[in-house]
Amino acid sequence: SLYFELRMLDARSGEITGTLAPVSGPAGSPTAALDRLNRGALGALAARFNPALADFARQSARPPSYDAYRAYVAGQELVRRSDFRGALARFEEASRLDTGWVAARFGIVEALENTRQLARADTIVRQLEARAASLTPLERATLDEYATSIRGDIPGNLAAAFRMHALSPGGQFRATLATKLMNANRLPEALDTLDAANAEVGMFERSTWVQTLRMRLLHHTGQHERALAEALALRK
Repeated sequence: SLYFELRMLDARSGEITGTLAPVSGPAGSPTAALDRLNRGALGALAARFNPALADFARQSARPPSYDAYRAYVAGQELVRRSDFRGALARFEEASRLDTGWVAARFGIVEALENTRQLARADTIVRQLEARAASLTPLERATLDEYATSIRGDIPGNLAAAFRMHALSPGGQFRATLATKLMNANRLPEALDTLDAANAEVGMFERSTWVQTLRMRLLHHTGQHERALAEALALRK
């Protein structure tokens, strides 16, 4: 039999940026194994260059298969439309297609939380907590954010969001941190965090959440004229 392993390298630095799970196949017919390797490479590259996943993909234990990636992206698009039940089905599909891809499980938890299926969400969180040692720092911080959110631990949830933001140089979780600061009633700090740099990146790039969040924070901090300007911008 033949054994294939693929590593992705940054051409400029020589740094290994990803390693795919090895595949094997019969020496006389390697096509199926090569096809699995090819689809794995497609998934890894697609996730890495998708702005909504880039920071997370660079710090994941392993990349997704391409089919799982496509199902996950479809789920994320439904999340943007607030169709959380539809998103749940696509995230579950992504998880079935690639059982080891943690991001798909996080998508399921997010959809379950937003449809108030907290017991089911907590079950998945506990399953992931049992394998926390195999997760990367960003994956562990994300898991802690979901766990504390589901369990109503506001201080722990905020601490997890700080870790996520610190581990995300692209600012993908800036709006997440600002949201958690607002939930903790730290309104001026939430507004400062949101305005410190562009927060409309990653998963928030094509979302109205950043503008909505800024409008709420401006209103609650007494900056009503600026809040009105944000509200008018949202209506356009």
